[in-house]
Amino acid sequence: MIQEVFEQIAEKENGKCSFRNQTIHLGSGVRGEEVTSSLAFKYKGNLITVLYKLGVSNVATVTCYLNDEVKIKSFKITSITHLLNLILRKKHRLVVKSKDSNLKDFIHENKSFSELALISNRVNFSPTIIYNKKEATIVTEYFLEFPNKQQVVKPTIAFYKDLIDVFLGKN
Repeated sequence: MIQEVFEQIAEKENGKCSFRNQTIHLGSGVRGEEVTSSLAFKYKGNLITVLYKLGVSNVATVTCYLNDEVKIKSFKITSITHLLNLILRKKHRLVVKSKDSNLKDFIHENKSFSELALISNRVNFSPTIIYNKKEATIVTEYFLEFPNKQQVVKPTIAFYKDLIDVFLGKN
């Protein structure tokens, strides 16, 4: 299923995807299988990569390498655990932190972010999304400990595209 989604996106975005199975030695004669799926494409001159590692680590990383034309304000998005949310009773588990109130409003009103927030409320999808000014990257990291692991790929990519569009002034 993940392979199909990566292939569809690669075709649509004129990108490339690859898939690799490998055996990882865990020590004491123990081995584990890991499948690594990767996707890379450019959007308006900005490289977006998606890396899924399933088996031993079960993690995903989505990275956008921003070019010099995109000037993003600093932000960070974290998750409240399901358990803590039972106590806090927040509407959404995703928390946006930024000194720029316009950016926070944009993120909260963004359709792709709302879709990610809904998924986060339904399953154990707990991403951390950080803009790193020094490296000019937006990085999303999350564990793949939920069903339909491919369901967050397209909304995450769409969220990145929306951020690029806004900060290029074309939205």
